[in-house]
Amino acid sequence: MGNKFAHVFLGVPSIDESKNSITQQIAAKVMDIQESAVVEACIKAAKEEGIHELILMDKQFVLEALVEKIKREKHGQIDTMTGSEYQRLAMRTAKPRCRKLANAGLGLAGEAGEVADEIKKQIFHNHPMNREKLIKEAGDVAWYLALLCEVLGTTLDEVFKTNISKLMERYPDGFDPERSLHRKEGDV
Repeated sequence: MGNKFAHVFLGVPSIDESKNSITQQIAAKVMDIQESAVVEACIKAAKEEGIHELILMDKQFVLEALVEKIKREKHGQIDTMTGSEYQRLAMRTAKPRCRKLANAGLGLAGEAGEVADEIKKQIFHNHPMNREKLIKEAGDVAWYLALLCEVLGTTLDEVFKTNISKLMERYPDGFDPERSLHRKEGDV
């Protein structure tokens, strides 16, 4: 391929037809040059994440990046991740006996209560805000939310997407107190 990168556009609606045709040609050439399974996996993952442009690297770079990501995950050095990645990593600590709806719901309420208690201490006991503790407690909330998703047979990504869709429909122009008081029938 010569250089290490190929810029591939993944169907951005604003790209005009001539650019789209060129994009398809570039993608076809990349597919010929690269390991097609790796390229397809990269394109599929990018589309699922809503990414409209993707820098595809040669196979060696992709493999090195994956190995590096796995090493960082093992040592807790993760820069960014999707909800589904978090769920997968978090659920490795969930024993089969704890994968129950009651445990997920009660654990979620308990951990949210610990966040609330920390805020209460700041407001009413004049404690300084303990940002680090709040972040850790929020992580515990996230763990139980991931467990709830696991028990329900869904993913955090699906929960996030569903919530954003609901909010977009309920508040198309941002939060509106009037719309919050007078919701459509069936809006939960």
